[in-house]
Formats: sequence, structure tokens, C-alpha cells
Amino acid sequence: MLKQLILAGVFMLCLSYTETVYSQHYMSEDDVPILVRNSFYENYSGNYDIDKDVRWINDYGNTFTAEYHKDGLINRITYDENGSIARTETQIEVSALPYIIRDNFIVEYPNVKIYYTGVVDDVLNGTLYRLGYSPADASQDSPRTYIYYRGDGTTYIWK
Repeated sequence: MLKQLILAGVFMLCLSYTETVYSQHYMSEDDVPILVRNSFYENYSGNYDIDKDVRWINDYGNTFTAEYHKDGLINRITYDENGSIARTETQIEVSALPYIIRDNFIVEYPNVKIYYTGVVDDVLNGTLYRLGYSPADASQDSPRTYIYYRGDGTTYIWK
């Protein structure tokens, strides 16, 4: 009986942790600092046709990302808590990656499926290319991994 109670407790703890991990980053627009919201809506939403609603993500507690779709592609703008842009990211087609990045990726990861490619312009790190991938035989719900490359084809460890 005690063993069953312990297992049930561990199961509930794992379930709670999983729910927290997957839901902790998305936030209500009302919870986004007003300086951040104003910066986004003054500088971006009026200038672009946004296909879908904006989703807000709280990154690491002190940066906030507006994620939206434009022309069917994902776009992200990350702000610091004062409303200054820290980085932007725009989804691109795999064919738009520099050849050296595509070639290096294929050599390093021959048995994976690329499901996302984007270009990141970061205030501190410059231009980076972000690739999302998973094992080629993975299901749609499988965990996915991201890797960053510099324009010269070298990998970059995000700090």
C-alpha cells in the first residue's frame, strides 16, 4: 500500500512538473510590461500584416518575445523589460540558408529531419541561423532540438 502511495505521488509530481515546463513561458498580453507592448504595437503591428494573433512568451524572466505569423512564416521579436529590441527572428526556407551551413549540418547530422530554419539578428551576437531538427523517423510529437550557426558555418553555443 505504501509503495502504491509513493508511486502515485511521484506520478502526480511528474505530471505537475511536465505541465509547468510546457506552460510556464506563454503569458497573457495583459502581463507583458506596458513598455514592451507599446514598442511592439508602435513599431511592428501597424507596419505589417500579421496573419494570426500575437503570442507572448516570457524568456528567462527579463525578456519578452512577441511571436506572430506573417505570410505563413513565424516571426519573433524579443524585447528587454524596457521595450528595447534584443533580437528578431524570421523563419526562412531551408533553401535560403547559406550553402556552408546546409553542407555542415548535413555532414554533422545525416539522419535527421529539419523542421524549422530561421535567421536571428541579435544585438549582442550578430546574425545567426537557427535550425530545428529531430530524428528522421521521429513522430510529430517527438522532442526537437535547435542548433545555431554563424554565417561562416561554425556552430554557435547560445549564451
